[in-house]
Amino acid sequence: MPSLIISILFSSKLLIIMLNSKKVKICLNTIQKDWQLVNTDVERIILQQHTRYGQYLATFYAVFVHTMTTLFMLKPIIVSLITDDISNTTKSSIPIASRLPFNVEYGEKFNQYIYLIAVHNYMAVFTRSFATIAVDNLYYVLIQHACGMFSIIGNVLENIGKNNANDFNVKSDKIKDNNYNKTLHCLRRHLDVIEFAENIEALFTKIFLINLNLNMICGSLAGVQTLYLLIGSITLDDIFESLPSLIISIIFSSKIMIIMLNSKKVKICLNTIRKDWLSANTDVERIILQRHTRYGQYLAVFYAAFMHVTSGLFIFKPIMLTLMTDDIINATKSSVPLISRLPFRVEYGEKFNQYIYPITVHSYTAVFAHVFATIAVDGLYYCLIQHACGMFSIIGYTLENIGKNNDDSFDAKQAKIQDNNYSKTLYCLRRHLLVIEFAEHIESLFTKIFLINFNLNMIAGSLTGIQVLMNLEKSANDVAGPITIYIAQFLHLFLHFWQAQFLLDYSVLPYESICRANWYYASHRCQKLLLLIMNRTMSPCKITAGKIVILSIESFATVVKTSLSYLTMFRSLQ
Repeated sequence: MPSLIISILFSSKLLIIMLNSKKVKICLNTIQKDWQLVNTDVERIILQQHTRYGQYLATFYAVFVHTMTTLFMLKPIIVSLITDDISNTTKSSIPIASRLPFNVEYGEKFNQYIYLIAVHNYMAVFTRSFATIAVDNLYYVLIQHACGMFSIIGNVLENIGKNNANDFNVKSDKIKDNNYNKTLHCLRRHLDVIEFAENIEALFTKIFLINLNLNMICGSLAGVQTLYLLIGSITLDDIFESLPSLIISIIFSSKIMIIMLNSKKVKICLNTIRKDWLSANTDVERIILQRHTRYGQYLAVFYAAFMHVTSGLFIFKPIMLTLMTDDIINATKSSVPLISRLPFRVEYGEKFNQYIYPITVHSYTAVFAHVFATIAVDGLYYCLIQHACGMFSIIGYTLENIGKNNDDSFDAKQAKIQDNNYSKTLYCLRRHLLVIEFAEHIESLFTKIFLINFNLNMIAGSLTGIQVLMNLEKSANDVAGPITIYIAQFLHLFLHFWQAQFLLDYSVLPYESICRANWYYASHRCQKLLLLIMNRTMSPCKITAGKIVILSIESFATVVKTSLSYLTMFRSLQ
């Protein structure tokens, strides 16, 4: 059934594209015109970047689909070649139909025309894969071109008026008004790109309707098929014991991978910290920054110690059980399975006992490597957050002291050069914008990490929680492992949410500082700058999980409440 659905899915894609060939031609002609209308090198570079990205995506997708189809086709061939080693069967005893990539029905003359049928099957698989590659790659290229055109329009609009500081004239002639001409050109371009996007939507909407529905059915059938095959060989205890370790491994590995892929952003953040330390003018500013840096260091050290203790308990639990196994149910060390002496379940086949020591070294090294990876990434997160909070504190301290020394010598119409409050406020405004930009870099750096972290931690936490409930009536040794992982996961999540709450609170500190300041002793120009800062602090800096969930103590409480309610429900069903 899944093979039939995939065949319908891929065939329908090509059929719909062929029926809408006029729309495809319109889209391709639009791309040609857009390339011809590109005026500047900047526009050409932007369009080339998006085109190159579309090409990379199309190449990756083509390689991926061809790899999957090759594995799909080679699987029955490989099984036929190595069949002597599987359940002691001979090649002649395997049905010929099982050597094809999918089930077919050709009646009594199947064996007579087996080679023709095999060629037809393999050709069908290749044609379907080429069809879906062609259609999906067209979609990627069209989308990236539309994104490139929107980027060009955004770049032009962003630079409107930037070169007119000296010769600005509000009533300039329409013919001489370069900004007006640029904006008008952008307006026309924008309408054309919207029309292009609507053509893409009209071209692919039916494809995605069929794709979504049939993929859901096919995915469900494949999932049921997988579960059916697993039920015979894997118990529920095996699933609950294996999955949390696997999920935690994915979380920790994804962290370091995302950080490595975003190394440029990490470098920008670290350079910003260096510049901020160099720009600290007074002893008070230096003390504030040192206090927050020290707090970040203490938190990072605590987290490192906690993770090492937790991983140590996780590693030494099977070793301790093995050492004191004589006192547990009067068993001997030789009767304890070797696999139970490892920190997590592994599957190495029949030669497991032969290579037990290399496997043990690999398992312990893997645990330590993952722990060091998460300590490095999370320690970086805590330090960056605390630095941002320190900078907000410095800005808040400076703004709070605006106008405090002007009680006797206050002059509302003081000259700009002599207006000390204005100079301080302008400096704070510039600093505030830089700190907001720094906070946005932190958010963009960690948002994907927290999206993966948040979702997988919820799954792993639920599984370990259920495992704890299932083992409550057993010995303390069976509960100790899962409950340690359960507590560690929640503390791990709590520290992320807690630091994000720090950033939320400190980002509104400039607003509160202005309210406490003697702003009424400041000049009108200074008050206008204070209003600008207050207006910007109305939307506080925040850390999100994939731009979906805002990390805060309130959202963490919701997570804990939901998780505990699931466990309570499961406990009542036992």
